[in-house]
Amino acid sequence: MDVRESPRLVDYFAATGLKYLSSSSSPCGFTLDPADSTATNPLKTTFKADIQHRYPLANYEDAPLPPHVWMFCFPCGISLRTTPLQPNFFIFALTELDGARFYGAALCHYTTVEPSLLPKSMESAAKQN
Repeated sequence: MDVRESPRLVDYFAATGLKYLSSSSSPCGFTLDPADSTATNPLKTTFKADIQHRYPLANYEDAPLPPHVWMFCFPCGISLRTTPLQPNFFIFALTELDGARFYGAALCHYTTVEPSLLPKSMESAAKQN
């Protein structure tokens, strides 16, 4: 087995979260990206995630940041809730097709989502909840 050792203690810091889409119909210019574009109830919808920020911005040649690392932070997608959840922490191991391993630690915390960020098809359901 090929084991790559990094000369760095930590290769990357990445913040992952809700994926946004550009939207001219939204007051803020963007909206959340639901996994199911036909969904109308935001509390019964899974939303897509994405890498929001990362450091460093460029990949290391010997260990590029996998673009799908967000899938390990939110393996079931992101769901909206009416009651806040406690933050949670977990670790994961990501193995690429070529056998390269990445180890990660995720701290998930929850924040308030403004109803104006929901797609237009979900706004009326959000106001009822």
